[in-house]
Formats: sequence, C-alpha cells, structure tokens
Amino acid sequence: MYAPGVSVAKDVSRHLHEGDEEAACALCAELSEEERLSLTTSSIMWGQTRFLETALDLGMSVDAGWSPGELLKRAASSGNLRAMQLLLARGADVSVGIPLVAAAQGGSMDAVRLLLDAGADVDQGNNGFPTALGMARWRNDGEMEALLIAHGASCAVAGWAGGNVLIDAECEPPGRPRKAPDLGHRPALLGAIEALLGPTDRVVEVGRRSFIDLTLHVVAPTADRAHWTLFTQGMSDRKTRGLHISTPRRTELVLRLPADWNIEEALDPDGPSRWRWPVDELLTIAEFPHRCKVANPVEGQTIAHAEPPTALHESTELSGWLLVPATDPVGKAVILKPAPKVRVHLVGLIAVHEFEMRMRRRDSTAALMLALGWSDAPLVLDPTRPPAELVRGQPPFPPVQPPPPPRSR
Repeated sequence: MYAPGVSVAKDVSRHLHEGDEEAACALCAELSEEERLSLTTSSIMWGQTRFLETALDLGMSVDAGWSPGELLKRAASSGNLRAMQLLLARGADVSVGIPLVAAAQGGSMDAVRLLLDAGADVDQGNNGFPTALGMARWRNDGEMEALLIAHGASCAVAGWAGGNVLIDAECEPPGRPRKAPDLGHRPALLGAIEALLGPTDRVVEVGRRSFIDLTLHVVAPTADRAHWTLFTQGMSDRKTRGLHISTPRRTELVLRLPADWNIEEALDPDGPSRWRWPVDELLTIAEFPHRCKVANPVEGQTIAHAEPPTALHESTELSGWLLVPATDPVGKAVILKPAPKVRVHLVGLIAVHEFEMRMRRRDSTAALMLALGWSDAPLVLDPTRPPAELVRGQPPFPPVQPPPPPRSR
C-alpha cells in the first residue's frame, strides 16, 4: 500500500511502458478516477488490454472519457482489436462517437471489419467532416475503400479529406432555419472582383438557390483577354462550415469560356446543353456547400459528381474540376477583403480528366500542375483537351505510400 497523498501514477505508467501489465494492474485500485482513465487510454494506444479489463472491473464505465465513445475510438484508431472486443462485450455502443472513422484513419482493416460487423453506421461522421470512406481515400487504401462501399458507404458524404469532393446534385437542403445573409459587403466585393477580372458586361439573376441569392456576372472578351469570364456573387453572403482556421468561410467562383462559346445559349436556362453545361456546373458547385451544410472546397482540391468520375457532358471526356487561385493557377490564393472581418476567396475552376484527378490524389496537386504545364497557360475551358499524360508524354508518377497506422507498443 502507498502512503496517503503519494501518487502511484508514475509507477503504473512505468510498468505499462515496460509491458508489465500484471504489476500495473496490481496498483490500479490505488489510482484516482482521472489517473485511471488517463493511463487506461494510454494502455489501449500501446496495444494492451489487461489494464483496461482491470479498470472496468473496478467500475470504470465503457463510456468514460473526454468525449463520447473515447475509449472505443482510441482502440479503433490504434487497431487494438482485443481492447475493442472487450469494450463491445462490456456494452460499448458503436453509434456513440465516430469509432469507424477513427479505425479508417488509423488504417486497420480488421478494426473496420469488427465495427461494421458490430453494426456501426458506415456513413457515421461529424457533419462537414470526412466519413470512414473519406479517410480511406485520404490514405489511398483501395482495399478499405472497396470494403466500405460494399457495405453501402455513400460517396456523396465521404468528405474531401483526400479524394475528390463529391457534389451530390440530389442532396436535400437541411430544414433548420438559417440566419439572414450578410449583404453589406456586396458592392465593395463586386468592385474588387471587377478590378481583377474586368468590368461586368451583363448580370444574370439566377435567383434564390439553397438559401443564397446568386447572380452570375459575365465579363466580355477583349483584345487582351480573349475569353468569356463568368463569376458568381452571392455565394459569400453566408459563411459556410470551416474545418480549421485556414478553411475559407466565404468563396466566389470564376469560370472562363472560349471566346467562340455561344454565350447567349449558355446563359439561357432552356438553352441547348452543349453550351449550357459549364454554367450549370458552376451554379451547382456554388450552391452545394450551402445546400448540404459542408465546407467550401479549397484551392488544390478536385470536384466530381461520382466515384469513379464520369464525363461532365456527352460532348467532352472531361469529368471533374480542379480548384485553383482565380488569377494564377500556381500563384497565391486570391483573398479579397471587401469589409472589416470579411474575407472572400476568389477561386477558379479548371475542367480535368479522371486520370488527372487520380494523379492529384495519388501524388499531389503540384505534380498535376507540373504535368499539365499550366503555369503559362490560360485558365480557359477546352472540352476537347486530351489528358495530361498524353499531352506531356510523361510516364505515370511513382505512387506515394499512405501513412502507416500507429505502432502498438
């Protein structure tokens, strides 16, 4: 027995570090509840189980932790199957917290299978953040991705962790009421955008779409700018979800069309799809974050409607979009400040092939830019452009290995 006031936590921690669970378990009853929880969590991450079992026998709840489902999530993220089985046998709920996402992020196929077999929702996750499928794609783990899809994982909510941002045109808008939009910065924002892209030739009132009032501004070709430029306004009226401090909360989009594009047909809602489809794509991408309450896609990410991506229109083999800074594809992000505490990212859209999206996912955005040679090229839609591999004649880039799962101690 230890004297009153003498902490045994250091001795228990040392025993666990040395792999002597028997000695650590013998002292478990001497720990405070906070110390027991902390050391139990550590033992789980180190691949141990006996100390967890002892703590549970002494009355610690399977739901103990700093967040719901903390113990099961830690066991899943470290691939500690015995700890997961013990927690599930003692009543841990796979629907509490996001253990499946943690297992996918940690890279353990066995942990993912165990949770799916225990009834975990394959699409569980926090709103606006990656699901298990999104994590599998971030790790470039095709086997895990196939397993999750076989269990019904939805590509539409997979998140943008590493693969394409998947725009689901059928996503239903949430029913919760929303705050009134902030329109005070609109005039100053319009002036700032026109200073970069040129004066607006016409404005198309798109109308109210998914809680925002969108307008489409058209800048006509000139001698120095031999293309049509379209940019949105209204997308930035409302903040969107932010995944971290650097995620743009307000965004407007820019799309450039060839000078010989039939702009009249393209802007006609009932016009032929041959000319209309790029405008429809632009508006769908603009309203999606507001309709489905997810984060804005950011520069360097790719957008598609399906996995694997399919052609955007029957007249082209292009199948998705790459987001880049609006004025220079390899330059700095274009951030406008039309009002105090209002920062708006101006993002350009470049249509890309399915192969190019795989290259971006497997290697990096920089590798894709190098293959495309876009540092000196205009950001204008070319529906007949061949894939980068054929343009550059380069062999495939060597694959980047996914990060290994945490090691058990």
